[in-house]
Amino acid sequence: MRLNEIKVEMEKSRTKSLHITRYQLFSRLKCTVSHHAISLLKNEYNDRCKKIGTNAEACGCEMRNNYGLPCAHEMCELMNTYTPIDLLDVHIFWKTLDMEGRNFQEKQGLRQTSSQRIDELVAMMKQYPPDQQYFFANVMYNILFPESTNLKQPIYRPHKGRPKHNPTKKDKSGWEHSEKNATTGLKKKQNSNKDSKQDADKKSKGHINVRGDGHCGFRVIATFEYGDENKWLDVRRDLQDELTKHVELHRDREVLGSLSMVVATRYQRIVTSWSKNQPVTFLPLETRLVDQPPSIYINLAYVWSNHYISLHMPPNIPLPPIFSSNIHNGCSDVQQWASTIFKDQLDLYRQLNGDK
Repeated sequence: MRLNEIKVEMEKSRTKSLHITRYQLFSRLKCTVSHHAISLLKNEYNDRCKKIGTNAEACGCEMRNNYGLPCAHEMCELMNTYTPIDLLDVHIFWKTLDMEGRNFQEKQGLRQTSSQRIDELVAMMKQYPPDQQYFFANVMYNILFPESTNLKQPIYRPHKGRPKHNPTKKDKSGWEHSEKNATTGLKKKQNSNKDSKQDADKKSKGHINVRGDGHCGFRVIATFEYGDENKWLDVRRDLQDELTKHVELHRDREVLGSLSMVVATRYQRIVTSWSKNQPVTFLPLETRLVDQPPSIYINLAYVWSNHYISLHMPPNIPLPPIFSSNIHNGCSDVQQWASTIFKDQLDLYRQLNGDK
């Protein structure tokens, strides 16, 4: 993980609270312990607490020994006494949330008991002005004596219409019976091929919505080149190799501002980038194929102003305008393609777009 990514994760842990920290057991971990540690505790709680209970031998304490975090039986003991996980139960590694090496001051001595905690809160409230103390006293009184408040439980009003679990249904008409009989065979076939249908569902829609994790552009290219978006890291290595081996090609022609140009040159592909504002076509800066231009397309679409998806389009599609650096900085073969091989596709796009 890169340094910037580590800093981002630490900042999220300091400023963003996870939903599970709303529960009493995890309440003291909010914005003080890393999100990864809280996720480990959540998995331990969900997977093992109900099965193991407070039996330490059955627990094995792997979470405590390996990660320095409360294990299943410790969390069960805390739950039985309605006590949240204390920061002293968490190793200091999970509480270090910046790269500057902040000195984390551990609380000295034993954990506070309930009475000590109440005495501390009362002493803090006495430091406030009288009107604020009066407000605190009213809140505590309403908590201790809920019958003294004027608030009442909301009145339940039953919904109108047929009850949810009432098996009574209206008789179907003739056309409904006919429609059901006509679609029964199709539904059975779809259910038997459910897995294969799910796999082909994305392609049948003409696009694949890759995972949006900040690497969606590389994931789209991986779907075309490797057939698997999870190989996006291989794509990054390929592009790094291209920039390293052909420094002069990309530096002298000042095209590093467009990574799509590097993709087109590396894989010898026609890259089309579709967006609401300005669709554009990228061609390789130089041809590495023998006596033939590229004929395979990589089609990307920029959606929602922050995400890329892959488009599966038929061959000989209308091509949006070619990127200007291809015309001015490409080799002679590349410059001729725009006026010969790809001319019909470029003209078709201009006609469809209403350009002269």
